[in-house]
Amino acid sequence: MNGSELLVETLAASVVEFGAGLPGNSMLSSTTYMYSTQKMRFIGVRHEQVASAMAEGYARVTGRPAMCTGGAG
Repeated sequence: MNGSELLVETLAASVVEFGAGLPGNSMLSSTTYMYSTQKMRFIGVRHEQVASAMAEGYARVTGRPAMCTGGAG
């Protein structure tokens, strides 16, 4: 198991079902693993602020945790 797989498995074990963020750079292998296993739903966005707003909205509406990612740099 590599770091990307460990990240997704840990989030899934923590009942995180939704994520939004920038799918490139350091998160590319993690988002690829999310899509291949379908353990989490991930939506790629073009700006970090949109990702955080989506994750917050999801958490407020459903009462379940969500995650967001940003770019490196």
